[in-house]
Amino acid sequence: MVYFWYRRAFISKKKIVFLEDDRSGSNSRALFNYFSKDSRFAGFELVLLRDQSLVSVRQQLSFLQNIFNARVIFTTHQSVRLNLRQIHVQLWHGFVIKNNGVMFSLERGSGKFRGVPDWRRATYILSYSGTNTALLNACMVTDPAKYVITGAPRNDLFFDGGRQFRRSRFECLFGFDSQTKVVVVALTYENGMSSVVELVTALNRALFVEHNLFFLVKVHPALLPKTPFESGDERIRIVSQASPELCDLDLYELLDVSFCLITDASSVFIDYLLLNRPIIFFTQDRAAGLADRGFLIDNLNDFLPGERTSTAAELNLAIERISRGDDKFSRHRSNFRKICFRHEDGQASSRWADFISRQLN
Repeated sequence: MVYFWYRRAFISKKKIVFLEDDRSGSNSRALFNYFSKDSRFAGFELVLLRDQSLVSVRQQLSFLQNIFNARVIFTTHQSVRLNLRQIHVQLWHGFVIKNNGVMFSLERGSGKFRGVPDWRRATYILSYSGTNTALLNACMVTDPAKYVITGAPRNDLFFDGGRQFRRSRFECLFGFDSQTKVVVVALTYENGMSSVVELVTALNRALFVEHNLFFLVKVHPALLPKTPFESGDERIRIVSQASPELCDLDLYELLDVSFCLITDASSVFIDYLLLNRPIIFFTQDRAAGLADRGFLIDNLNDFLPGERTSTAAELNLAIERISRGDDKFSRHRSNFRKICFRHEDGQASSRWADFISRQLN
C-alpha cells in the first residue's frame, strides 16, 4: 500500500531532504547547514530528518511524506530512492578501510555472491579521491560513474575558522584550561564497550598532570550503555548519547580542538589527517573483534600513519613521547593524506551545492 501511495505522490521540485542516522560527524547535517545559508536554495524547502527518532505513528507518516515529496535526498547510510524522478546522493559515513558490503560477505565465507541492491538506487555517491572510489566500489559494486569526488562536508568544519570559539566552549563545558592538551579517543564498535574500558584502564594517570592532558572518549553511536560509563578521573570524560548534556556534541568539533587522536582502526583517522596532528593506534583487542571484520588492505599496520601500540606500556610511552613534542610520523601522515584526499580546502559542501544546483537547473 505504501508503494502504491508513493507512486502517486507529488514530488516538489524545490524540496531537499537530508537524512542522518546520528548527529555526530554527520555529512547530511553539515550539508543541511551549508544549504540553509546558500542564497541559491533560499526558495527551497530544506528538511533535516533523523531516522532513529521515529517513535510514533504520526512521526513515521511525516517522515514518509517528506521522503515521498522530496526532489533530492541526501543520506549518510541507507539508500532511499523509490522514484526515478528523485535525485538520491549517498554521502556514506567515512573512508572505507574495513571490509564492507560484498567484501564483508566474502570474508565471512558466505559462499554466494550477493550485490548491494540499495546502492543501485543511488544517483550519485560521495568520494574523497580515486583511491576512495576504488575501495568503496570494491565493497558496494555499482556504476563507478556515480562517484563524485568532493570530499566529506563534515570535514569543512576543520577549515571554518571557528576553532578558538569551540575551544573556549569546551573549556567551560569540561573545566580544563587554555594550556591543556586535549586527547580525543575514538574507537570502533566491533569489540563493544570492553575496548573503551580497557583503554581507559590502561592510561597512566601520572602523565595527566605531568603533561596537562585531558582525555575525551567519544563512544561510538552503536555502543550506547544504558547508564553513563564513568572513568573515575576528572581528566577523563566519556562522551556518549547516554549523557544527555553531551549527546549533541559533534565528534568533529572535539577533533578540531584536540592535539592528538587515539583510535584502533576507526576510519575517523583518515579525516584527522587533514589536521596533520599526531595519531596513536591502540589495537590491544583487534584479534577479538576487528580481525573478524577484516580489512581491505593487507598488513595494515605497515601503512598506519602513527604510533602503533598493543599494550598499556606501549600506549603510555607513545602518549608521553607525543606530549613532549616528539612527532616522528608527520611526513608519513602527509604522504598518506595525499593518497586519500583529492581536495584539502574545506570546500566539500560548496562543491555539492554547485553540483546539485546544476542538476536542478
